[in-house]
Amino acid sequence: MAAQLKERNHWQSADDAQFNSIGISTDVWLIDLQAPTLIQPNVLSEQEIQRAQRFVSPKRRIGYMVAHTALRHLLSAYSGLSAKELRFIEGAYGKPILSDSQVLHFNLSHSEQYALVAVSSCGPVGVDVEDKMRDLPWEIAPQVFSKREIALMQKLPKQQLVDVFYEGWCRKEALVKADGRGLNLDLTQLEVIDEDICELNMTWSLRRLPEIAGHASALVTPKCATEIRTYRYVNSKFSNSK
Repeated sequence: MAAQLKERNHWQSADDAQFNSIGISTDVWLIDLQAPTLIQPNVLSEQEIQRAQRFVSPKRRIGYMVAHTALRHLLSAYSGLSAKELRFIEGAYGKPILSDSQVLHFNLSHSEQYALVAVSSCGPVGVDVEDKMRDLPWEIAPQVFSKREIALMQKLPKQQLVDVFYEGWCRKEALVKADGRGLNLDLTQLEVIDEDICELNMTWSLRRLPEIAGHASALVTPKCATEIRTYRYVNSKFSNSK
């Protein structure tokens, strides 16, 4: 009998994190991107700093630097490697991979306000977070959803439509990121808006994450992941990392 999946319904304190016991669990971290005190330029690469400087919007520049500071500290904590010295390469379809570890997998997603980082040693993972905007970008629906999904959504009341649209979008983005093939996957061939869906196919499982106010989110993991642990990222937990 397969092990029962353990999921958390809230974001735990970073003090509860167990970096040395990730095993076949998947950890997901919630990061506040509007907290410039989280930025530590000394751990970022020159390439990351240069990319941040290209953002015209100060808000986006801060968000990028916060997300990548946190990503480096988290991967350092799990791998035991120096945050500054971590090196990344691109996979066959452009997905970032940690070159210093063959067993640690990660994925990063961000909205304007929050970022999510998923970390796993069980296999590739995908995570996505999206702002639930009032003005629904319905024009992209034919490129994202199947005809059946669109027909179902068109019958929904406005607020429910917004929730289902963004939840479905996040689920598909998370699957694409876990799979690693990006736009080579046809999203319209994958139906995910049914509320009770969990097993996507023979390889991937959809996991629910704790609520993030005003946002939709989704996590996709390999079927071998038996526990999902969710945490809030805080600077004090990693202030001594190098």
